[in-house]
Amino acid sequence: MDRGDEITHEIIDRLNRTFVVPLDRDDTFALAKQLDDVVDWIDASSARMALYRIPHTTSEVREMAHIIVSQCEAVVEAIGNLRRLERIGGALREINRLENMADRTLRDAVAGLLPVLLLVLAAEFVNGKGIVVWSTLAWFHGLPTSESHALVAALAGAGMATAGASVLLSDGWRKILIGLGFSSVLGFVGGLVLLLAVSWLFRRVPLGAVRRIFGRLQVLSAAFMAFSHGSNDGQKFIGVFTLTLVL
Repeated sequence: MDRGDEITHEIIDRLNRTFVVPLDRDDTFALAKQLDDVVDWIDASSARMALYRIPHTTSEVREMAHIIVSQCEAVVEAIGNLRRLERIGGALREINRLENMADRTLRDAVAGLLPVLLLVLAAEFVNGKGIVVWSTLAWFHGLPTSESHALVAALAGAGMATAGASVLLSDGWRKILIGLGFSSVLGFVGGLVLLLAVSWLFRRVPLGAVRRIFGRLQVLSAAFMAFSHGSNDGQKFIGVFTLTLVL
């Protein structure tokens, strides 16, 4: 990709320093930019495959890679014949033929993904239902629960049921466990420090006055806790809805 950027910058620099060019200046710039975009897209695709740790490629992906290589060869041939336009027709027809092949390959790949997408959506639906059932049963029996833990467990179960245990990445679990652990510790320490600070500030205030003040403030405290709890839970499930839309 770096070499492609260097060539693009060199073309633009020559365009800026050359008064007469063999092709229209805007067409030359557009061609160079589009070729650079193709290189960037190829690099982005390979980077995503590495990011998502895709162990094997499908037949459509391999076919698309062969088509891209053949198109690049045809583009090289076409550009080499720009000074002899009568010889460029064959390369252009080959590029068009390969583009049609790529369209058919893309349609086949998308059609093959449909059953997988339906399975993933079904897993997401079951994930949501599992959280609702678990939270309702826990509330009915008076058990303290955390929807965050239920959400993580339900997503993990849905992923395992869909694609096996290999989809559960250790890096992701480590981040989740660190977040859950830190939030519990920081919440406990922060609450303890705040309690000690308030107790120290009101140590000389009569007990009756303290009860009147904090009896009213408890209403605001409960309202703020309900608002923050609801907003946090809302963000989590908005993330699940976004995941479903992306899939």
